[in-house]
Amino acid sequence: MALLVAAGTAVAHVALDPERAQQILRDIATHHAASSSGRGGDGEAEALFQAGEAVNTLVDMLNQDVIAHGQTSVLADAILRQLAVHAIAVSYAPRERRYVYDLAAYREYLRRTPAGPRAADARFRLIARTFHGTLGPDPAALVNADLPALLRAIAAEEGFLRDHPGHEKAAEVRFFLAVDYYRAFRNAGDPARARPYGLRARQALERVTRSSNPFEARAAETLLEQTVDTLSQ
Repeated sequence: MALLVAAGTAVAHVALDPERAQQILRDIATHHAASSSGRGGDGEAEALFQAGEAVNTLVDMLNQDVIAHGQTSVLADAILRQLAVHAIAVSYAPRERRYVYDLAAYREYLRRTPAGPRAADARFRLIARTFHGTLGPDPAALVNADLPALLRAIAAEEGFLRDHPGHEKAAEVRFFLAVDYYRAFRNAGDPARARPYGLRARQALERVTRSSNPFEARAAETLLEQTVDTLSQ
């Protein structure tokens, strides 16, 4: 499970710097205003996407600050209040000990321009959040999972790979999909219903074991061994 969490969270973070944070907040305000100017068109949608990207950068900084100091800070609280002025929902999740953004900008981008130039990137953000959000410190979460939610996640991942097979994040989505096939296999209950997911998991995990990402490859090897063992029973 530790390998799986590492594979799902191996991203770069930036420490919280007050001046940098204020600059990002100014950028967010600019993008937010441009996204609701009333002029419509691609410019508004692009501004909306960039607002989401800026918020994500700021949330990464906030989370790195929590890691560095083991607690939230007065500066972080002030940042959240400034975000709330623009109706941007970022909150601290005590159980996970991290800040979480609801990704509303990406959902709104897809609502406005479902086939826009940033649609694949927005879809990836939502898929990644769903995946990472279901991985916690408890290894049992891989087994004791919400099957209907898993099936919705699988449909989103399959749709992304069908529509954007050459996207730079496609390999990462293949990893998510392989893990979610495994989770559906382990959570389906009825053996007749579970087996098709087990077969898909085996095929998908075999592919991920050849990944250039060592964390993903090692996690896939572990899950593949468990899948093969369970299928053979």
